[in-house]
Amino acid sequence: MLMRSPLARDRRHPPGFIHPCKPVLSLKVPTGPEWIHELKHDGFRIVAHKNGDDLRLWSRNGRDWSAEFASITAAVMALPVARIVLDGEAVAQCPQGLPDFNALLGRSGCATACLYAFDLLHLGVDNLRPSELCDRRALLRKTPAEGAAGAALQ
Repeated sequence: MLMRSPLARDRRHPPGFIHPCKPVLSLKVPTGPEWIHELKHDGFRIVAHKNGDDLRLWSRNGRDWSAEFASITAAVMALPVARIVLDGEAVAQCPQGLPDFNALLGRSGCATACLYAFDLLHLGVDNLRPSELCDRRALLRKTPAEGAAGAALQ
């Protein structure tokens, strides 16, 4: 019988973890004014959760990547807000500046990866998830990311 460690259960559901929306396979691209499309940059889906001095970069399965994605961790910590939750994709780049998934699997690629943020789930004390996606994205564009934070957050 195959048994999972209790630690695996805790990793999938850490305190404060927000499950990201999962993509849906489709044979035809939906069109119309109610649809918004995102480019897939060939990286890892990440939910960045900053709460004061505490930061977690969670994968879609609940694994904490904060230590491995050092530049993303530093950039989110540098944001001038006490609490923020971003949904996005961690991407490493090749020397030509293109996404490089294999580089993301290595230590140096992880350390220099950037986060392409495409949704703002919390800002300060406000839970934005009940808001319309277009409103959250407009607020995300206005959220300041200066200096090094701007380079690691796209």
